[in-house]
Amino acid sequence: MTATTKYDKERFSLTTLTEREQDGLVSALSDAEMKLLQAVKNRYIAEVASNVGVFDDIFFVRFLRARGFDEGKTCKMLDKYFKWRTDFKVNELIKSNFIERMLYVKKHYPHGYHGVDKLGRPMYIERMGVGNVPELMKVLSQEQILQYYVQLYEYLKHVILPACSIAANKCVEQAVTIIDLKGVSVTSINGKTKSLVQGMAKMSQDYFPEILGKMLFVNASSIFSIIWAIVKPLLDSKTIKKVTVISSKEKSLEALAELADPDQLPQFLGGACPNDEWSTNAVGPWMDPQIIRHLQDKYTSVPVELYDLAYLRIKTAATINLSDRDLGQL
Repeated sequence: MTATTKYDKERFSLTTLTEREQDGLVSALSDAEMKLLQAVKNRYIAEVASNVGVFDDIFFVRFLRARGFDEGKTCKMLDKYFKWRTDFKVNELIKSNFIERMLYVKKHYPHGYHGVDKLGRPMYIERMGVGNVPELMKVLSQEQILQYYVQLYEYLKHVILPACSIAANKCVEQAVTIIDLKGVSVTSINGKTKSLVQGMAKMSQDYFPEILGKMLFVNASSIFSIIWAIVKPLLDSKTIKKVTVISSKEKSLEALAELADPDQLPQFLGGACPNDEWSTNAVGPWMDPQIIRHLQDKYTSVPVELYDLAYLRIKTAATINLSDRDLGQL
């Protein structure tokens, strides 16, 4: 796949899931797959004993799907996951308040969950061409940035996706990623940028499988071939099939209009939401206090700290000068 990949309405699809799978990845399992799911769950009773509600059926099904329902490969992947979860201290990260870190990352790498597509899935948007990763990494290490993104992934799994399910009145178990490449230049892709992009791609692939439903690279120029060369080796064939690359502005806007309604998209993607507010004034079911209260009452096994991360639903941008702060506080 290169930057010249063309948008083809006949080929473009919003999801790779079947209609039955869209009704729920667990309910779509065959009898044989259900038995395999139970066998894998039984193998990890000790690892999930502290919170069975968090490590539920959909958690295990994501790993099974990622490895083609091969029990041996799935267990190997899960072994690595549980070791990583302990080594990376994920349970502690969930409880951390990263508001200053988040604001700094957003300042130098605009991103965030904003709106839902026509299938009810939350949309994660990045403006790679507006960002400045080298400047970001003068203050934050790659590990600090990845810690923040792990927390964001946990928030996606346990708050955003369930909130979207309530709003859509159906299972919403995957998200959409939109990467806007307008303005990306060769000079912005140095060694640290490559390392961060690879680290984020590997983390997503290895530890948060089957959450991605669709990825669009829009406004792609010839520079995309460099980005794709960095990311593609880390992705499996199933993930690559979920990727669509669109070069022209006209075709990018056409695809985005097919993906989501205007009131769910920022203006720079052809929507109605102001460009200066989209990353700090999110639109989506997870912004509804009534839905959040319902989730807290229904899913009591989810760490309460995730629901308390109100800053991930921040409504007002804050200007913070972090250059003279103790980096340990970030």
